[in-house]
Amino acid sequence: MIKLVQCLCSEQRHCIAALGYNNDDLSDKEAIEGLHEAILMALDGEGVEQLGFPKKLNPWCGICGARQSSWRYEIGIVKAGTMREAERLLKRGEIEQSSGRAVLDALGLSYDAWKKKHTN
Repeated sequence: MIKLVQCLCSEQRHCIAALGYNNDDLSDKEAIEGLHEAILMALDGEGVEQLGFPKKLNPWCGICGARQSSWRYEIGIVKAGTMREAERLLKRGEIEQSSGRAVLDALGLSYDAWKKKHTN
């Protein structure tokens, strides 16, 4: 079974980070703890490139502004027969979400766009 461990902002459920995996030896609790540790490291700017983040994470959701203290971690099931198929589905979802985020940024409707406008 292919699973997805994800960090979501509190109310809107925007994805902060997610990782698909296929490891029967890894419990849900261990997967959540591992992603949580990676998020904490990325918030501190540690190992950002090794963890796959483009830069140090901000302690808020860039779309709605939900603070890191309210983020939650969940496990989901990926409806795919193989890891390769799951990777394709997850990549497609990532591209769709990134495109939507870019539109919100361009229109000044994301929290990051608002913050940038009001802090300069």
